[in-house]
Amino acid sequence: MKRYRAPFMLIPCFLIMLILTAGCSAIGKPNNNGPDVNTSGHREKKTKFDKAVMHDRPVCISSSLSPDGRAASLLFNHLEAKIDPKDKGVRVKTNTATFILPVIDNDKELQIKQDIRGFVCVAQGTRAVLLAQMGGKTILIDLPQSSSGGEDFTRTFETTLSAGQDCQGTFFLLVERDSDDEKKFAHLAIDSIDITMKEQNTGKK
Repeated sequence: MKRYRAPFMLIPCFLIMLILTAGCSAIGKPNNNGPDVNTSGHREKKTKFDKAVMHDRPVCISSSLSPDGRAASLLFNHLEAKIDPKDKGVRVKTNTATFILPVIDNDKELQIKQDIRGFVCVAQGTRAVLLAQMGGKTILIDLPQSSSGGEDFTRTFETTLSAGQDCQGTFFLLVERDSDDEKKFAHLAIDSIDITMKEQNTGKK
């Protein structure tokens, strides 16, 4: 008896060949769901801050950065100048401190904003002075001068960093009294500084 092979017996073999061919095509096809690839093969550099360094051991510091690295907060401890009743015969007290906040990939001028927060307490016949040097610019910080009970303050100013320049700041604190009267006291302290990079004007509309 002559046997005939049914046409449907060839279908499984055909399906296997079709699946294997489709699989090979998928392997060689690029994945469009992956991260964008720069045509030049390089990632775009972004200017950001790095961890702050304090150059004055007696002044403790802790710092934190925003997730994108474009803002930093520095907290100080013992950054103060103070005259109190136990300082007999002392008319002037000073203190200085310098910090460096490194800037990564800074290849152009950078505008930064600083917010300084602190505390000042001056009695009659005493004074407090605060100077800040930031990015080569010296600023005389305006302080409350009639705060015998003490007063918190916040002062904001802006400076420009040159290309490749780190954000370096120096504080000079001074308190003084005009006599040896032990009842005359003065206290000036810096608690923190917030430093933020301002958005660059690209000229695009």
